Amino acid sequence: METVHNMGFRLSENRKYVRYHIDFDSMPIFDLVTTSSLGQLENITVGGCLVESNRAAMLDQVYHISMPIPGQFDERFAIRCTARSVWSSPLPNLSIRGDQALKKFMTGYEFLDISEFEVDSIEALIAILGRTTN
Repeated sequence: METVHNMGFRLSENRKYVRYHIDFDSMPIFDLVTTSSLGQLENITVGGCLVESNRAAMLDQVYHISMPIPGQFDERFAIRCTARSVWSSPLPNLSIRGDQALKKFMTGYEFLDISEFEVDSIEALIAILGRTTN
C-alpha cells in the first residue's frame, strides 16, 4: 500500500473503505475507560475514523470508545467499539493567542472489535450526515 505525505497527514492511495466526512458541527468521541474526550470526529468508515483533538494520541493504544449519535440524548444510541490509534500528526498552528499557539492534532483510529449492529449504525450515520472526502 503506497502512502503519500501531505501537510503532515498520511494519505493512503489504496484504502480499504471510502472515507465519509460527517456534516455535523461537533461529534465527540469518548474513551469509555477514562470517560475523557478523545476529540471530534472528522471522518469515518466502517473500518475506522479520523479524530481532531487538542493533544497527540499515544500510538498503538487500544481504546474502548463511544460516539454519541447527533440528536440522540439517550446514551444507548451511541456507537461503541474497540479502536486502536494507528497514527497521529500535528496540524499547522491555527491561531496565535499571545505567546501560545493553538495546537491541534489529527489521529487515525482503526476499529478492532465492532459488532454488526455498530457497523449498521455507522452506515446509517453516513447515510444521514456523511459525504465522501477527496
